[in-house]
Amino acid sequence: MTPKHAGASRLPVRRPGSSDRRVQIAAAKLRVALDERLNRETPDWVKRLAEQRLAS
Repeated sequence: MTPKHAGASRLPVRRPGSSDRRVQIAAAKLRVALDERLNRETPDWVKRLAEQRLAS
Protein backbone atom coordinates (compact mmCIF):
# COMPACT_ATOMS: atom_id res chain seq x y z
CA MET A 1 0.00 0.00 0.00
CA THR A 2 1.35 3.43 -1.00
CA PRO A 3 1.24 6.32 1.50
CA LYS A 4 -1.05 9.22 0.54
CA HIS A 5 1.81 11.70 0.41
CA ALA A 6 3.99 9.62 -1.92
CA GLY A 7 3.07 11.63 -5.03
CA ALA A 8 2.68 14.98 -3.31
CA SER A 9 4.69 17.88 -4.67
CA ARG A 10 7.55 19.15 -2.54
CA LEU A 11 7.17 22.65 -1.15
CA PRO A 12 10.11 24.63 0.19
CA VAL A 13 10.54 24.04 3.90
CA ARG A 14 10.12 27.23 5.94
CA ARG A 15 9.65 27.61 9.61
CA PRO A 16 6.06 28.47 10.41
CA GLY A 17 5.68 32.14 11.17
CA SER A 18 9.16 33.11 9.96
CA SER A 19 7.75 35.77 7.63
CA ASP A 20 5.61 37.07 10.50
CA ARG A 21 8.73 37.41 12.63
CA ARG A 22 10.49 39.35 9.87
CA VAL A 23 7.55 41.75 9.72
CA GLN A 24 7.61 42.19 13.51
CA ILE A 25 11.33 42.99 13.50
CA ALA A 26 10.96 45.44 10.61
CA ALA A 27 8.05 47.15 12.38
CA ALA A 28 10.08 47.43 15.57
CA LYS A 29 12.93 49.09 13.66
CA LEU A 30 10.47 51.61 12.22
CA ARG A 31 8.98 52.25 15.67
CA VAL A 32 12.43 52.99 17.12
CA ALA A 33 13.19 55.40 14.26
CA LEU A 34 9.83 57.15 14.63
CA ASP A 35 10.16 57.45 18.40
CA GLU A 36 13.60 59.01 17.95
CA ARG A 37 12.23 61.58 15.49
CA LEU A 38 9.31 62.43 17.77
CA ASN A 39 11.55 62.47 20.85
CA ARG A 40 9.53 59.73 22.54
CA GLU A 41 10.66 56.87 24.75
CA THR A 42 10.64 53.47 23.05
CA PRO A 43 9.68 50.49 25.23
CA ASP A 44 12.60 48.16 25.99
CA TRP A 45 10.88 45.15 24.43
CA VAL A 46 10.57 47.03 21.13
CA LYS A 47 14.27 48.01 21.26
CA ARG A 48 15.28 44.37 21.89
CA LEU A 49 13.12 43.19 18.99
CA ALA A 50 14.56 45.86 16.68
CA GLU A 51 18.10 44.72 17.48
CA GLN A 52 17.43 41.24 16.11
CA ARG A 53 18.76 40.39 12.68
CA LEU A 54 16.31 39.90 9.83
CA ALA A 55 16.67 36.33 8.57
CA SER A 56 16.75 36.01 4.79
